[in-house]
Amino acid sequence: MTATNNTTETLTFNDRVIVTEINDKGLIIGRYGRTMQSGINKGTVKFTENYRFTSIEHRLKWLNEKIDFCKKWVEADKKTAEFKAKAKTEYKMPFNQGDILYSSWGYEQTNVDFYQVIEVKGKSLILHEIAGEMIEQNRGDYGRVKPLKDHFCKDKKPFLKQVRQNVYDNSISYSITLTSYANLYLYTNGEAGQYCSWGY
Repeated sequence: MTATNNTTETLTFNDRVIVTEINDKGLIIGRYGRTMQSGINKGTVKFTENYRFTSIEHRLKWLNEKIDFCKKWVEADKKTAEFKAKAKTEYKMPFNQGDILYSSWGYEQTNVDFYQVIEVKGKSLILHEIAGEMIEQNRGDYGRVKPLKDHFCKDKKPFLKQVRQNVYDNSISYSITLTSYANLYLYTNGEAGQYCSWGY
């Protein structure tokens, strides 16, 4: 697709829209935007760029540049969609039985809790909270704590958590939501422990 000499033209590339037209002052203008995909304005075009052309040549130059730009985005969108589809069918659980996860949360303090994977179940994990040991304490209000593998908290019960696969552009990450205010992460600090702090 290339630009034409038509003064008024609307071109669409998936959700991207290019418009050239004559405004109420008789000036040739160009607008570029995207179709809203959600919300109360879903289906309407939100224009983010507006140009006023000084000549037909200026319009053609801008329009061809925008067309090339949109074609690249369409191709990128296609590759991303293919990557997402492949990633979904080739889900690879990133955690193993025995792995230790941790959560770090708090307001004006940093609380750290540890959890051990006791079973991998499809796209989910069965976790059990384990104890931690303070290995460093500074000024009485912060330090480092490490997990104690297999030291399961007897007052806590094992629970199931889903491992979500997140695909952004052409990269894959995995996440586990523990609560509304904390996520779980793979513990990799060994004997160095995890930073924690507390207030008084």
